[in-house]
Amino acid sequence: MAKYNILIVEDHALTRFGLKTAFESADCLAEIYEASKAQTGIDIVEKENIDVVIMDLGLPDMNGIEAAKIIKQKHPEIKVIILSSHEQQEDVIKSVKAGASAYCTKDVAPDKLISIVESVIKGAAWFDPKVAGMCSMQLLLMKKKTKTRLILMQNKKKPQTQT
Repeated sequence: MAKYNILIVEDHALTRFGLKTAFESADCLAEIYEASKAQTGIDIVEKENIDVVIMDLGLPDMNGIEAAKIIKQKHPEIKVIILSSHEQQEDVIKSVKAGASAYCTKDVAPDKLISIVESVIKGAAWFDPKVAGMCSMQLLLMKKKTKTRLILMQNKKKPQTQT
């Protein structure tokens, strides 16, 4: 099995410790990095060869969504997994738009989170069942809006016939 470098960006030391401890026994782990602030995490991404970022939303210096967006703009190959206690639709949608591949609530079991990381590395997207419905509804709305825009654009391009 391939090994990956994981960065945990979480401001609560105990949560960071628990995540680090869970991943230390995982077969997929090469190295684990930690940051308690978003900017520190961004700096680590610039210096190290990070494959996956596990990002909290509520960070002291910058929202995790903004940090994820910055990371994905500079390093689109890095997978970002949002790990949050928030279940609000707005947070989920903003996370997806920022480029997150997964959105997990903090009550996820450690072995499940390891499994999620492994699947996201392989290209999957994963959303906690508590928020998955929000994502599917938003995707349907986005698809509908895109289809409507395409139809409108096609109608504008058609030459007007005169009678």
